[in-house]
Amino acid sequence: MAIERLDPAPRPRAGMKRALIVAYYFPPLSTSGCLRPKAFCKYLPDHGWEASVLTVVSDTADHELARDPSLLSGRLSRIAIRRAPDENVLAWVGSRRATLGARSAGVRAAIPVPEARSFLRRSVAAGLRMLFAFPDNCAGWFRPGVREGLRLVAELRPDVVLATAPPWTGLLVGAAIAQRAGIPLVADFRDPWTASEKRYADLPGGMGRANRLERRTIGHAARVIANTAEAAVWLKSKYPRDAHKVVAIPNGYDPDLMPAFENETVHDRARSGAEPLEICHFGTVYRARSPTQLLLALSDLAAEHSGATPPPLRVRFIGAWQVNDSETIALAGRLERSGIMTREPALPHAACLHAMRASNALLILQPDLPLQIPGKLYEYIAAGRPLVVVGGEGATASLVTSARLGVCCADERAAIRELFGALARGTRRLSDPDPAASRRFEYRSLAGRLAATLDEAAGHRVVVSGSVETADN
Repeated sequence: MAIERLDPAPRPRAGMKRALIVAYYFPPLSTSGCLRPKAFCKYLPDHGWEASVLTVVSDTADHELARDPSLLSGRLSRIAIRRAPDENVLAWVGSRRATLGARSAGVRAAIPVPEARSFLRRSVAAGLRMLFAFPDNCAGWFRPGVREGLRLVAELRPDVVLATAPPWTGLLVGAAIAQRAGIPLVADFRDPWTASEKRYADLPGGMGRANRLERRTIGHAARVIANTAEAAVWLKSKYPRDAHKVVAIPNGYDPDLMPAFENETVHDRARSGAEPLEICHFGTVYRARSPTQLLLALSDLAAEHSGATPPPLRVRFIGAWQVNDSETIALAGRLERSGIMTREPALPHAACLHAMRASNALLILQPDLPLQIPGKLYEYIAAGRPLVVVGGEGATASLVTSARLGVCCADERAAIRELFGALARGTRRLSDPDPAASRRFEYRSLAGRLAATLDEAAGHRVVVSGSVETADN
């Protein structure tokens, strides 16, 4: 297995405490989930803490994610990193599907009723997920992660384990390491875990099992971090006995990005009228942040400018496209042909930052996720460009509105058509955010808040009251 070895373990600097950060998503993976643990590793030493990292072998990660080795440069090149593989059993089963299907042809023939075959397939799939892909598709990382994490603990002797999620398997890995090693746990929720009943809707008993795992993890943790004020309130209300543990530390942006942004020319094409207003979305588009209502609204706007007149608006999607709905895919193809929309491959991080700064406006898709703020929003803030949020009410819209970072509308066809039409016609203007309002989200200062939380956790007496490794122990 591809594991990074530390031989010998680096000695801590005098007066520095140590945190083992358990983060499935970490560079060279290039995804928004990497930004928070990466930045904390970078800036915690400024506040008396050295970080080491347990993460996944990037080639075995659950998703097809972009890689960017440059993200491990600078301060990150000096930290201790241990990588453990994700031993995804369901991926192996999928690779054997054709062989297994051929061998079971006789069994299928013995079940003549289509409904019975469909029920059997759903039942088998649900059973496999509960066994091998719970609480998420990264469950195959649990045993390798705990094993390598305990070896890292023996070498580095950290004062605290900080586990960040999603994936939720990362919380279970961190909790198991902390329990077995007798070290305080800090659980960092980058998203709410059990706030949505949809997460396990297709798994009978899945939501109950997830609730038990979450409750035990929070019960064992010395401190619990939410990345929005709204999520912190939700956790406190759900777990009142543990409310004193919960703190809110938002996501942010790396202040070292600012020089790159300051050297980038901002092209205000919309005001000059020379080219269409260009609204750019960076990052993966997927089912939880569906673009369907936006695409329907764009189709209405495209119909208004059919013929020789080019649309006065263009929406660019830069990054992976993981939408499997056939109607949405077909609609996206038609919009690309009309010129009102483009889909482009993901960019390396540095090039992505330059493209953000050069955009007229930056798009956030946040439908039906009222407690969450996507991590990339904070790099959008650092870019200094106005934001356009499609997602209605919630933590994201509240932040954008209160800090005067841009405009928001509901994830509804008519509302999007009205807003985007007004922006395209120039009857509604976008103003650049105030730089002073964005500086409160610098990770250098947020790392100080995390260090204070780690200090509190380090003084916590560890009491092992029950395993958090499975829902049924």
